[in-house]
Amino acid sequence: MDKCIYCGSNNIEKGISVGSGNFKTGLRHVNFLVPQVEWFYADLCKDCGSVRIYVKETNRNWD
Repeated sequence: MDKCIYCGSNNIEKGISVGSGNFKTGLRHVNFLVPQVEWFYADLCKDCGSVRIYVKETNRNWD
């Protein structure tokens, strides 16, 4: 996210950790026949406080 969709600010902190580290989404994908859980990341608008949560790898064999 380069610009906040709510307030239009460019004051964005990208790829922040949530809690004590990055949490897993529960979205599963298969990697070499073994199910894996995808990590999620967050971008924070430092002006209005809105948060965007996303996964970095979208081209997966989602389960």
